[in-house]
Amino acid sequence: MACILVTGANRGIGLEFVRQYAEAGETVIACCRNPGAADDLNTLCDADPGAVTVERLDLLDFGSIDAMAERLKGRPIDILINNAGAFGPRNDEATDLFERLQDQLFGNVDYDAMVDVIKVNAVAPLKLVEALHGNIRAGEGKKVVYISSSAGSIAGGLAWKAPAVPMIYTTSKCTTTKVAMQTSMVLKHDGITTVALCPGHVRTRLGGPEAMLDVDRSVSALRGLIGELTM
Repeated sequence: MACILVTGANRGIGLEFVRQYAEAGETVIACCRNPGAADDLNTLCDADPGAVTVERLDLLDFGSIDAMAERLKGRPIDILINNAGAFGPRNDEATDLFERLQDQLFGNVDYDAMVDVIKVNAVAPLKLVEALHGNIRAGEGKKVVYISSSAGSIAGGLAWKAPAVPMIYTTSKCTTTKVAMQTSMVLKHDGITTVALCPGHVRTRLGGPEAMLDVDRSVSALRGLIGELTM
């Protein structure tokens, strides 16, 4: 029985990771910012409290990361999935793409929001891996997964075309992928396999209703790939 830690576990892709891993008989540490309001996650926990435990984790608060690491001290973690993420300012009520993304477009970027999104999507995941390094090293699986996006690819694969490019989100995911790559170069010396994965355009609150993939299909494919990963 493997132990999997999932961030952003209260909805969307993270919640589906928890559901599928628990159904597969694994132990899941499900992390979210406000456990008291995570109704769907708590329902999973109540249904199988031996399989799912919920931990409070606020990625904008590094003290919260350290506090959780202290609570989990000495507990082996086989797979850490850095799933929690933020898109940044977006007006979902607007029908026009430019109006929807206006605070992310060149010439009108909300820089305070940009700092927070990069912190959540890239800086905090690195901090979390550092804080739980000993747990991962003690696990049998020894895998770290960053959920990134092809939208952050420098080589291409952007879902948006200029000038309707959300500068905040794409830059943050580019940083996520770079952090994953740099982390992999360090952690391989401990036998830890580290990757950045794109889940596809998934129908979640972040992905929107027009997305191509159902969340269960995306996560099932991700789980299959994670399970087959080797150094």
